[in-house]
Amino acid sequence: MLFAGLIWSYGLFNSYFAASPDSTWKFEKIQKELVKLNQEKALLAFQFEDFRQNAAIHWPEARKKNYRWPASITIDLSTTIYEKGRQLFQEKKWDESRALFDQLLTDFPYSKWVTEAQYYSCEIQFQIRDFKSTTDCVDRMVEMFPESALTGFQLMRLGQVHEINGHIVEAIEVYRIVRDQFQEPILKEQSSESIRRLESL
Repeated sequence: MLFAGLIWSYGLFNSYFAASPDSTWKFEKIQKELVKLNQEKALLAFQFEDFRQNAAIHWPEARKKNYRWPASITIDLSTTIYEKGRQLFQEKKWDESRALFDQLLTDFPYSKWVTEAQYYSCEIQFQIRDFKSTTDCVDRMVEMFPESALTGFQLMRLGQVHEINGHIVEAIEVYRIVRDQFQEPILKEQSSESIRRLESL
């Protein structure tokens, strides 16, 4: 009698707490709705941040105001900033372009565009003939991206800076580093030609 009572109690307990097919279906439906809501939330966050960034780029006055944006938004807008910076670079708007590349380097230090942003930042320094800043910038590239071909191209700029300053020996040494350390054919060709030209003086 006791044994039968235990079995009956267990059956009642099990049927009460076991999930019915109907409740399982409802649970799965709720999960799907949550996934959909999260996706919509992420999309809205992206659109909001993209709007804010474009407003900051196109309306300088908006950048002066101390707005407080939701801390949860961490969308990577480095591609937008990079493309705008490159466009301004091609238009030779050096100050505006450099400001965007500096922003990218500061706000998105792990972006896939960091190397390119650093390259353009150095190139702008060279174009405006700020050779001290060019040298410092190239030093940072060598330290941060020693194997990048873009570093090789900026080392060529450093060699040109030495030539402009009349430091021929230093220029040749830089060109030799490029020739020996970088495998890109165009870098080897340009550096070798620069060495031959300077050694023939």
